[in-house]
Amino acid sequence: TGRPIKGATVTIRVAAYEQADGLFVQATTDEDGRYAVWIDSSRVEGRVTAAGFAAESLHYSRGDGELRTVLIPGGIIDGRIVDAETGDPVAQVAVTAAWGSDELGETGVNLSAMDGSFRLAGLVPGSVVL
Repeated sequence: TGRPIKGATVTIRVAAYEQADGLFVQATTDEDGRYAVWIDSSRVEGRVTAAGFAAESLHYSRGDGELRTVLIPGGIIDGRIVDAETGDPVAQVAVTAAWGSDELGETGVNLSAMDGSFRLAGLVPGSVVL
């Protein structure tokens, strides 16, 4: 829509700390879609996530100016896990989505409910493997 997204989570990893699994900083966007963090590093990377939108990576180097990240509406997969022989629902099955690079989406691991149902939301457009 081109409008600011209030309440998006910005997770930043300071690249200077890569060898030690990184230093992570989080911020939440305000009603204007803005956030502010202070980091003493020349290069950072991270992710922006918001309910109903696909996650987006961000990369920033000192001197790049203002960083603008555009989120697109995320896809949703609803499904149901059933026993192949009996057709009975199967609860507590871990369901994940993977793209061509086999990286898990921002959905992480979702467990099927008692009726076997599950929902993966915020998926990046394209083909996924469940």
